[in-house]
Amino acid sequence: MVAPRAGEREISDRIRDLANDMFSTTKYWHKRIIRSGPNTLLPNKDNPLDRIIGEDDVAFADFGSIFEEYEADFGRTYAFGDDPGKHRLPHDLPRVFDAETGIATTTANDPAHRRLTQMRDFYQFMLKEIPTLLHRWQEHQAMHSR
Repeated sequence: MVAPRAGEREISDRIRDLANDMFSTTKYWHKRIIRSGPNTLLPNKDNPLDRIIGEDDVAFADFGSIFEEYEADFGRTYAFGDDPGKHRLPHDLPRVFDAETGIATTTANDPAHRRLTQMRDFYQFMLKEIPTLLHRWQEHQAMHSR
């Protein structure tokens, strides 16, 4: 459903309609968000212009659905194109969040706590740096492919 050549709003509406058809979901506790490319860097409160997802984009979906009287949150990251760095994002992001569970179940003086904290911090650092590195790599490739 989230795929290149479709608009962010179009995809959001399709997912909304599917959730309504499957689960009678019509209420959300936060706005439905599909973002791609440069729109992924904007805060959730922003309302950017609708964008067509590109063939080589990273995109994410974030839905805060209400099922009966229960709030739920669904988020997913998608990578398109051939860039292995981008395809690592959806694979590695769950590891960062899984680390939080392990950290919460250990004490500060536990070696496992220190390793999990270091792993989480490392992944968060790398995920923050990847867009800059990808941009630098693209510039490097452009300069050396002439």
